[in-house]
Amino acid sequence: MTMEVPQLPSRSRMNITDIPAELQEKILRNIEDYSIVLLVDGQLCGTGTLITIDGVHGILTAAHVAQTLDESERAGTLATILDRRGSQLVGEPAKHFEIFATKPAGEWGIFGPDLAFVRLPSPSGLLSGLLTKKSFWDLTRKGVAQRPVVILDKTPMASYGAVDERTERTENMVRLNTFLVYGASPKVFEREGYDYIDMRSRRSLQPEMPTRFGGLSGSGVWRFDIARYHKDRFELFGFHLAGVAFYQLPESEPDIVAIRYHGPLSIYQRLLPAVRNWLSR
Repeated sequence: MTMEVPQLPSRSRMNITDIPAELQEKILRNIEDYSIVLLVDGQLCGTGTLITIDGVHGILTAAHVAQTLDESERAGTLATILDRRGSQLVGEPAKHFEIFATKPAGEWGIFGPDLAFVRLPSPSGLLSGLLTKKSFWDLTRKGVAQRPVVILDKTPMASYGAVDERTERTENMVRLNTFLVYGASPKVFEREGYDYIDMRSRRSLQPEMPTRFGGLSGSGVWRFDIARYHKDRFELFGFHLAGVAFYQLPESEPDIVAIRYHGPLSIYQRLLPAVRNWLSR
């Protein structure tokens, strides 16, 4: 009896061109399942990750995205599209949402902090629809918050969200331009109690990549591993939410796009305890 033993791909970096199309689709489905595109009064304002904290359902996103609700004076509607192939909005009055945010004392900038938890109203039609169509990443599940999220130079990473560029709108419907960003050679560092991931992507490897990433703010970045079996069969494992996008860095090199994310320390050790205290008030 022989047993098929998985092996990690070569230690050299895997570009998107090295990943088979069916595996790319599986990565997309895994991340999309936890992702939510956010629109206020039909206008794209950002992306988020569906999470639970001690059983409370909410959205993890960037604070400057959540602030859009306050800028609407809570008179508008926060909505989403439950299926990326659909166009029908499902929403809830903005005044029904509660927000916890960590943000800078002054203007928004390259270091933030720029994180928010948006509590979903329960019960609500929006929450019911999300529970039917989507999944929620449990930040407080045993083994999630305590598990070290290791990000190395060759760690595969990806982020999914909508971008305002080429998103189409009509009076009653929105056709989103969603995009899956693959990263290579992430730069990870800490500053004043928060951590950061600068994820770099090469435009030439994804010709459909937008020029500007407005709308991707608040999206989650996920780290994962790829196992390679005999006969070039690949499998995914080790998916873990590792960060939240909040800033597109200036392009310092030709063909390279860099997006800054708050990292796992910021989510699991800074934001999570603060939100738990807020929820218990």
